[in-house]
Amino acid sequence: TPLEVPRDLRVVSYYPADAGWTRMWEPWRPARLAADLRRLRSLNANTVRVVVSPPFFGYPVPARRYTDRLRELVAIAAREGLHVQLTLFDWWGQYGDLAGSKRWAAALLGRYVDDPRIAFVELRNELDPTDAAAVAWARELVPWLRTLLRGRTPVTLSVGWRNALGDLRALRAGLQTEARPDFFTAHYFTGGGEAAGDVFRRLRKAAAPAPLWIGELGYPTSKTVSGYPGIPLTSSAQEAAQAHYFRLCFAAARRLGLPAPGVW
Repeated sequence: TPLEVPRDLRVVSYYPADAGWTRMWEPWRPARLAADLRRLRSLNANTVRVVVSPPFFGYPVPARRYTDRLRELVAIAAREGLHVQLTLFDWWGQYGDLAGSKRWAAALLGRYVDDPRIAFVELRNELDPTDAAAVAWARELVPWLRTLLRGRTPVTLSVGWRNALGDLRALRAGLQTEARPDFFTAHYFTGGGEAAGDVFRRLRKAAAPAPLWIGELGYPTSKTVSGYPGIPLTSSAQEAAQAHYFRLCFAAARRLGLPAPGVW
């Protein structure tokens, strides 16, 4: 059953704990992926975020080896009761190559047109709105991608967390109405989340009239590095601080009528 995106989203971004980014695709371990996604579903998620890199998969024509693995991963997710958020064009920046971009995306997405297992497609993670070439690329690719997907799978673009409000305002201004995504995505990584309500309210206003989704929350909670300065570098302190941060961020989203944020 298709989700009502972004309202119904409960997303976790995923890599195996021992195989981040491109390492999740090689060596290929479908049993490990299935076990992880089963655990993810048990946390009440309904969507897993899968990130695809053109340089790794092959560009401008993705290799059959990796498109087959993506197909298997989408099937594994479906068996575990999960939809897929598909994030494209990671670790890539050849914005002048519109023909190659379209060729790659069409080859990757062709089998998923009108496929309810794909909740939505994120054209690019944390697009830089100060990069004129990137914005011009997005102006061309967003409506093209919507047409490729027959208007049945939502399309989004995200901005990073360091200057989320300024970046979202700039990105929206740089895209004419027909080139704006179905909803905008912003990321929020910082401290204890006490400012989340104010930040999310401003982001919602900047995205309007398009819906806003907070697509990434979270930070490292290891004994060597933290996203929350001043918290002791112990497992118990870090986990307690992040739990507090999540509670504040999710509560702020609920108060504002925003969808549940995604967990990074």
